[in-house]
Amino acid sequence: MDPKEIIKDGANDAPSKTAPNGGDSVSFSDLVGKVADAVAAKMQSDADNRDKASPFDAILSKHGKTRGTAIHIDKADRLKAARIEASETDNDRLKLYVMDDNAVAKGMDLARLARCYMQAKGDPVRMADFAVKTYGVAIGGQIAKSVLAGDGASGGFLLSETMIAEIIPLLRSAAVMRRAGARVLPMNGAMVLPAHRSGPSATYVGEGNNISKSTPTFGQVRLTPRKLALITPISNDLLRAVTVAADEYIRDEIVNAISEAEDENFIRGAGTGAGPKGLRYSVAAATNLIAANGTVNAANVQVDIRSAVNAVQNADIRLTNPGWIMAPAVREYLADLRESSGGNKVYPSIEDSNTLKGAPIHVTTSVPTNLGGGTDESEVYFGNFADFVIGDEPGLEISASEDAAYHDGSSVVSAFSKDETVLRGIARNDCALRYDRAFSVLTAAKWSA
Repeated sequence: MDPKEIIKDGANDAPSKTAPNGGDSVSFSDLVGKVADAVAAKMQSDADNRDKASPFDAILSKHGKTRGTAIHIDKADRLKAARIEASETDNDRLKLYVMDDNAVAKGMDLARLARCYMQAKGDPVRMADFAVKTYGVAIGGQIAKSVLAGDGASGGFLLSETMIAEIIPLLRSAAVMRRAGARVLPMNGAMVLPAHRSGPSATYVGEGNNISKSTPTFGQVRLTPRKLALITPISNDLLRAVTVAADEYIRDEIVNAISEAEDENFIRGAGTGAGPKGLRYSVAAATNLIAANGTVNAANVQVDIRSAVNAVQNADIRLTNPGWIMAPAVREYLADLRESSGGNKVYPSIEDSNTLKGAPIHVTTSVPTNLGGGTDESEVYFGNFADFVIGDEPGLEISASEDAAYHDGSSVVSAFSKDETVLRGIARNDCALRYDRAFSVLTAAKWSA
């Protein structure tokens, strides 16, 4: 409606008004007209401003996008866009979703690689083209680099160094042994490290007496690249959903599968098959493998905990990065353990700071709670994580297939019939405990009830 129509009715019959300064009189209808004209001019100005392209639109145009779309912008444009966003007031018009290098979660290229595979049916050239068109040059270029460098015929693509650099921190936070501070070394083929067995001795000597010679003895630990393989079926519906949430889910599935396999082997691997020898079978059995007292009470538990600590300290191990590994149920048992019925907690530090005897606690379900003849026993590990070495061979190979079959634990399943894409990841690593007395293991601990 014309603003003049809002207050026009009855105005023509209104008496004239005299200007306050004694000037010419102005009729009420004329005054209404002037106000209505001013209101109309303001409304038109606002409409013109809304329709006029802003500097924000110039940024979008530079990237060939319009409002309401997702774009990848460089740092300079990102800062410029932030300033424009702060000055804009029309929220309905300002629906730009910026894919910021610093804001996007790391490791998402794993999921994007799988999506590109599904869309391009495994053709490397089409995958590279789809990656660049979908994610832009900066992100898609990394995916294209991995795709074109791989062997598309066999479905295997070696992740680029940049993509690997994003995966490693995720593994470090997900895998207990890495998170606890194990020493991680790069390796290219087999690697031999010295294992310190006994150190040189020092003694005081009298004036003119000979100084006795002492020689430290060393053993060796050998790291050999061992193939860690994972199979992860992913719904094609999920791959068709180009969303951050879908990418995060796919990425986490892959990272969790790798971290769980690592922890199971790095902690309890027997080393008799293809997998590495873990902590449980690397410690000195005579001194550092300690059976917990079968009679479970507060006093006996305290003795067992002290025995685990003493076994390491008595070997003169420098505890530069000490810590515990145990099952979640065992941690909860120790946290609730009391000196007597209704008495004080034995280890209040567990709830206060997640520490036991001053060392942090790391929990994982990779430590079973169903060991022993009664399937009610668990294990508790204590030691210096700086003496546990993980060797990582560079590279993570990702393969994908919509036609593959996989074993789901009970039967063979066809990915094609379930509309899934099967991802296969292959990494190569190994682990070793440099000093067999740098850790102790409490066995047969019935502390999870």
